[in-house]
Amino acid sequence: MFILIFFLGLSLLHLLSKDFKPLEKLALAMPMGLGLTTFLMFFLDRTVHSITKDNVLFSVIIVTIIFSGVRYYLDWRANDLPWKRPRPKVDLSWLTLVWVVFAGMTAYLVYGITTKCLYWPTAEFDAILGYDLLAKAIAHEHVMTNSMLTNSFIVGSCATRMLYPPLVALSNSICYMTGMESSKWITAFFYLSWVFIFYLLLRRFVTSTNAIIFTFLTVMIPEMFAHASFSLSNLPCAVYSTIGVVSLVIWYEQKKEGFFYLSLIAIIFSMWTRSEVIVFLAAILAILGIIALRDRRFKHIVIYALAIIPFEMWNIFLKMYVPRGQSDFFNKTITYNSGKMNKILSSAWEVMSSSSIYGITFYIFIAAVFAGIIINIVRDFKGNKWILGGLVFWIIVILGVGVNIFSLILFGILLFASSFVNRENWILLAILLLSLTGYTMIYYQVSDADPTLFAPGGWMQSGYKRGLFCYAPVALFYAASSHWVKWAFSKLDEKLVLFQSPK
Repeated sequence: MFILIFFLGLSLLHLLSKDFKPLEKLALAMPMGLGLTTFLMFFLDRTVHSITKDNVLFSVIIVTIIFSGVRYYLDWRANDLPWKRPRPKVDLSWLTLVWVVFAGMTAYLVYGITTKCLYWPTAEFDAILGYDLLAKAIAHEHVMTNSMLTNSFIVGSCATRMLYPPLVALSNSICYMTGMESSKWITAFFYLSWVFIFYLLLRRFVTSTNAIIFTFLTVMIPEMFAHASFSLSNLPCAVYSTIGVVSLVIWYEQKKEGFFYLSLIAIIFSMWTRSEVIVFLAAILAILGIIALRDRRFKHIVIYALAIIPFEMWNIFLKMYVPRGQSDFFNKTITYNSGKMNKILSSAWEVMSSSSIYGITFYIFIAAVFAGIIINIVRDFKGNKWILGGLVFWIIVILGVGVNIFSLILFGILLFASSFVNRENWILLAILLLSLTGYTMIYYQVSDADPTLFAPGGWMQSGYKRGLFCYAPVALFYAASSHWVKWAFSKLDEKLVLFQSPK
């Protein structure tokens, strides 16, 4: 079954574009295949009301054949069949001693956590009362509207854990349909794919040494490393959202149209995993709006706006069949409470700066941002005088009023202005800042009457912490691909290369 799902993802990538490199296709195939399979399963539920192993298997095979056939037809019409294309020469000029060392350490960590994942049973509270419970019900009863999801007592007892979008639950149910005792293969598939995806996408911007070191740093993020063996939704969501954001940057920077559609599909899959990822969609649409107004071309923003359909589709399903909605925990009106806002921001930074949760991840990001601003000012003082003035003004504000919503907004404007003026990953930075702001404000809108908002294991200490999985890799990606970091690693690689490039 999983081999067929892998080929389904591969056929989807082949159909989308020829912009993807062979290794990128292999790394992306399983996450793309699993995401698409869950949509097929949901479609089977809504049409024939039967999510069985045979139905899923048949659907996967049929769609794979259709995608492959369409791709073959397009290549035939263009007289560009795969066996007629020249084979690339083997080039090992990227291989350095540092790459070998960090690749070995990364592989060792990935092997260890994967072994733990596959040999440790599902024991997470949220999985037992949520994703995994729903997966077992789907596999046993073959419908989404099963006795778990439509029982008001069970849904109430499990709280929001059964109300997340169904990608993880449907993926896990495939394991149970095929006779497995555990769904941990799904976690392993996502994690193994994720390590290769991050490295290969980063390689489009930076040298091999840079990419492997920052891939190692991403693998080493303490909280994400621990969750790589958990059967939860946070890591798959981070995988899809990072693919979505980075692919959009590749589309814009490198003019690769296929990556636009990969970004769109990945963001759809991320919202099919956790609803709060809609903040990424909002941020991306805002950036596409700026690009559309500047270029007078609105095609891409219109296409990307279609990503909201699956999000709304799941919310409609919940309202129709599930006896409790997700909006019960949030304030329906927007008001400003300075005390609550400061507490939210301080709690957010406490999580980000904790060495046992995110290590030095966000410190690296902040250091990269400030170094970029300072270097750009020094390199072109005349053209950056107003950015220097903004930096001085922001420092004065911080010294005067401390860290609050006003100083953070000023900081965000300063970062975006510097990045935009100097053309340094301004899209990546803007999406990161806008989506992180929106994500933090979601927790600000949690009802004031909820006692678990700041309690240990509550909304901020648990939910917000794990939701940052989507932002930590993007922050490291930004740091790795910033101009000064790329320059430093390019100089380093000149001294460390093991093989000369072929002539």
